[in-house]
Amino acid sequence: PPGTGKTETSAMIIRLWLKLHDQIDEQQPILVCAETHQAIDNLTRRLIKFVRVVRYGEPRTIGADLQEYTMQAQIDLLRRHNSPNKQLFGPPKPKEIRQIISSCQVLAMTCAGVGILEKDYRFPFILIDEASQITEPNILISLIRITN
Repeated sequence: PPGTGKTETSAMIIRLWLKLHDQIDEQQPILVCAETHQAIDNLTRRLIKFVRVVRYGEPRTIGADLQEYTMQAQIDLLRRHNSPNKQLFGPPKPKEIRQIISSCQVLAMTCAGVGILEKDYRFPFILIDEASQITEPNILISLIRITN
């Protein structure tokens, strides 16, 4: 039921995983997924206070208060930093996406969105929020990404 602390519990699990992550000197981010944009946005809101989160997805599907945490916003910052006098527009390049993902602690996206990642991404931990609301094929898209 709503309001019972499930999302808060998920956020706490991620924070504990990150502590373990630091102890083993792991450089790969934790993948956090949910079936809906709203669910992943709610979890992202809980995490941004404590960890470096990148919310991956179409900016128009992501809450207005989370726009600065989107992959596109992070790529725009990267482009401004690396090339202040060059073109800042255009689709993200795979190299830029890899750089942003490698610099975050948590990558948050919908389960269906995980399928757009390059096949060579590996995540040491994955958390699927509201998993009881997801069909098995959508969960499998996310789970095949964990081979570490």
